[in-house]
Amino acid sequence: MKLKGKSILITGANRGIGRALVEQALEFGAQKIYATARNIDKLSHFNAKNIEKVELNINSKESIERLALKIKDVEILINNAGVLGFGSTLNAKIEDIEKDFQTNFFGTLNVIRAFAPSITQNKEGAIANVLSIVALASMESIAGYSASKAALWSLTQSLRAELKSTGTKVFAIFPGPIDTDMAKEFALDKTSTHEAAINILKGIENENEDIFPDNMSKTNGNIWLKNPKELEHLFSGV
Repeated sequence: MKLKGKSILITGANRGIGRALVEQALEFGAQKIYATARNIDKLSHFNAKNIEKVELNINSKESIERLALKIKDVEILINNAGVLGFGSTLNAKIEDIEKDFQTNFFGTLNVIRAFAPSITQNKEGAIANVLSIVALASMESIAGYSASKAALWSLTQSLRAELKSTGTKVFAIFPGPIDTDMAKEFALDKTSTHEAAINILKGIENENEDIFPDNMSKTNGNIWLKNPKELEHLFSGV
């Protein structure tokens, strides 16, 4: 699969990995990039003529449906928008866990449902979900976030089976610590958003169903592939 000449929609494009994905999609030769954010003013840094800045709140079905009615040429959807709440299973505010699920799971699901009909009409359509390495094994300090991403991982697998007959590719992306505002509380070595975005787009082009875009995620992804229980034990101390 080549990104050159493709029409790509990227959610959560105002900062972090989303912003880097837009910038790198240009380098990969995308013909049209729809960069989305809740506040369109936060997309002012994009000036290229083939980037269209659009407002999208993935927590609003009305916002999603309005955009899906307007845009009919999306070939590749990259679901990057998300939130991260801190707290353990027993101590986190239930409202924070609900917010994790509302955005990371239900918001993403609603975007997929809105755009899947047009994407599946393309011979080389694709849906890529940005999950997290903690979708594979939870961390106590971000229990709600981990659970929401694990739920999205399960949904991603179901979607692969459902869309297999259409030829639409479905990718799961498992970033580790990336140098973003969301990850600033983690005292870990972080990969740049630039490097992560390049590796994500290369993974899509190479049709790697499961993409580990940084050194930490590659290392832990290999552990998970060999012995999921070992990764659970490793993350239980974080």
